Amino acid sequence: MKRFLKILPILMVIVLFGVGFLFSGVQASDCRHSWSEWSGRDGQHRRECLLCGSVDTGKCEYYSIILRPTCNEGGHTEKTCTLCGDKIFADQTSATGHTWDEGTLLLAPTCVDKGTLQYACLACEATYEEAVDATGEHTVVNDPAVEATCSSTGLTEGAHCGVCGEVFIEQKMVTKKAHEWNLENTTVVKEATCLPGLEETKCKNCEAVGQRSLPAVQEHTHYEQIAATPATCTTDGCTQHVICFVCETVLLQGEVLPATGHDWMENVHKQPTCTTDGLIDRYCKKCGANDIGLALPATGHTVATTPAKAATCTQGGYTAAVTCSVCSFVFAESVATQALGHDYELANVREPACTAAGRKTFECSRCTASYYETIDELGHDMYVFSTTDPTCTVRGLILQKCARCSHTVSQSIKALGHNEQYNVIEPTCTEGGYTNVTCSRCDYSGKINETPATGHSGEMYETIAPTCTEGGYEKLRCTVCSFEYEANAVPANGHTYAPGLVVDPTCTEDGYTVFNCLYCSVNKTENPVAATGHSLYESQSNGDGTHSGYCSKCRQTVTQNCAGGVLSCLQAAVCEQCGGNYGTVAGEHSFTKYTVVNDSYHRLDCANCDAQGETTETHSFVRGAFVPSARGFVYTCSICSHQVWGRPIGDADGNGIIGDAGDARAALRYSVGLDNPTDADKAAADADRDGVVSAADARQILRASVGLEEAVRSVLFVNEDGSLPN
Repeated sequence: MKRFLKILPILMVIVLFGVGFLFSGVQASDCRHSWSEWSGRDGQHRRECLLCGSVDTGKCEYYSIILRPTCNEGGHTEKTCTLCGDKIFADQTSATGHTWDEGTLLLAPTCVDKGTLQYACLACEATYEEAVDATGEHTVVNDPAVEATCSSTGLTEGAHCGVCGEVFIEQKMVTKKAHEWNLENTTVVKEATCLPGLEETKCKNCEAVGQRSLPAVQEHTHYEQIAATPATCTTDGCTQHVICFVCETVLLQGEVLPATGHDWMENVHKQPTCTTDGLIDRYCKKCGANDIGLALPATGHTVATTPAKAATCTQGGYTAAVTCSVCSFVFAESVATQALGHDYELANVREPACTAAGRKTFECSRCTASYYETIDELGHDMYVFSTTDPTCTVRGLILQKCARCSHTVSQSIKALGHNEQYNVIEPTCTEGGYTNVTCSRCDYSGKINETPATGHSGEMYETIAPTCTEGGYEKLRCTVCSFEYEANAVPANGHTYAPGLVVDPTCTEDGYTVFNCLYCSVNKTENPVAATGHSLYESQSNGDGTHSGYCSKCRQTVTQNCAGGVLSCLQAAVCEQCGGNYGTVAGEHSFTKYTVVNDSYHRLDCANCDAQGETTETHSFVRGAFVPSARGFVYTCSICSHQVWGRPIGDADGNGIIGDAGDARAALRYSVGLDNPTDADKAAADADRDGVVSAADARQILRASVGLEEAVRSVLFVNEDGSLPN
């Protein structure tokens, strides 16, 4: 089959050449055309005769299918030519979006755990879940107290949440009570002899049994002595052993002397093999014992195995070989086995569809070999799904649908056209005339034969003269429709000002010039002159931060606040007017106010005056939020709250993720000139800080991203727009 498919194109070419040769002399007028399939483009379709080459063309006639928008996908109108199948897509509409219901509670919240609320779309099957906050209201369960006894511990009262188990009042353990022994009623368990005795009694409150030791009533007096015996080659010996006859207490523990074993002298007559015994004589040097003609057991075979190789579907194998590695005895020979062949089983079936063929896939149960068989496509099973009647302007539509899939075919019905009726409207002074056209079947209306309005026929009946601020005009009345309107407008005259009146400044009030209009009551002020201020002489300090003196201009005694001079924590200010001291002197500076020196340092200045301190510290920056415009982070000093924008070294692409594969790629593109980076981009990509962006920087960033190298921890100061400071 595969070989036939390979030669099929060659056979088709040979057949076409043969047909072309046979009909090479046929005229187009004499040809019984064998047309190719229609092809369409730009509203035209064409086909060509396969015999004579004649071309047949025509204008595409389209039928339309309207696909309504859904929650996730937009709609459109699909127009398809009835002959060539050319398609046009129009009237695109956006997706409608989901319409969510009020939600269903899937998991109720508890005092500590969140619940789950599921929302479902009313138009489709989409859902999403939303967390419901925990109630925070515990279910209190009281834990009763348990009284302690002499046999068990007790507990104090407590409380806990029955849902989450949180303890509100912890139960504490109460220790056991002491036993109350009945010493008046005892039982002797063991009489006292050379050893202490033992007596028992019971607790008055429980079943517990207590024991008490009784002192020994005599000393050990009767002894049994066992003499020491030496060890031999085959028997154990013992040192002296002493026990009490009365209580059998061991007073002196004897030690076992283990047998010494024989000291053999050997004479081998025959060495053993894998299968035969050897022969040996031996004599003990210490006790004279001997073994004459003692057999040495055969050593047995040393088995060596050559592993077997299992046969596969396509290759044969062999069994294992077993031999002795000493004497080469063969226990089992290796035997060749044949290939198993494939064991195909039906693994998967893809059912055929209307336009797609199905497939049966068979796989070998022992290996990865497989093959498949094709199932022919079913073809469409069409039926009339709906019919839409035509209107005056819109064609009707017969929609056919496949019973098995979503394939649809539509056939249009020609529009009816308007049934027009006419009504003539005459023009007026303000509105034009026209002929109104309406349709008896629909709400269509239109205008034809439009004529302009006739305009007013005006007659003047009053004249309004202009003033300084308002223009003049004529009042007219139309002789046809009596409409009143204004015409022939004249602009306002504007103000005409008389020469100005100068008002001089005083010590406390500004001076100016007043201009009055000659024709109305409007006036204006211009040429402002600042107040001159008091001119004091013989000013005297009042001792409270003010001074008083006589003004030479306004002839009044004036009191003013002292001014001028510099007040510090160590020295009062000196007034420039009266020469007196004013202000509160603290006596010492309080260097507790942080002043920003620059983006790198801050200084401790006096909080009460303008004195500058000598202590300068480095900012202690803490990284905050990522700022896209700066392509960096906000860094805030935890001491003085000074803020700067910083670009971390390693964030070459400026996306806020430091030292990832994207930064390595950006550094590499910068190094070979594929991108046009800013100075800040290049500085952030310069991981080795040598002033040049190269492949070494990209390599260092990439190695740091996978933990093979320590990442750079430096930060560049940048402006709010991401550029480097000047």
